[in-house]
Amino acid sequence: PMVLYSNFKWRGVALPVWGNISDLAEFGFWGASSIKVGTGVRVTLFSKTSWRGVEVTIDADAAYVGDRLNDRARSVSVVETSVAPHAVEVFRVGAGMDMARSECPPALLCTPSTVLPE
Repeated sequence: PMVLYSNFKWRGVALPVWGNISDLAEFGFWGASSIKVGTGVRVTLFSKTSWRGVEVTIDADAAYVGDRLNDRARSVSVVETSVAPHAVEVFRVGAGMDMARSECPPALLCTPSTVLPE
């Protein structure tokens, strides 16, 4: 739902983020300068790992995250503020296994016989 960029104006190294990250360095990312935020998402950047320190909350694309956290973000929290109408839960079924529609979890878009690769 969002992408962090190492340079301003969405340039440099890009790190797609789909959920909370307690230490961006674990992904080889050492600070953000700009961010693209998906629809219905609110992102909070923190200056320290494990969601501590100075924080800045962003809910729209930002060509520059501001002086407080430029190149200083070490952790990130992602909160969905609304669910996209096309969102579905991913449900993994072993290769070659069929799933009857009646067995399909409610959040999964199933065809009469769904087969997903491993």
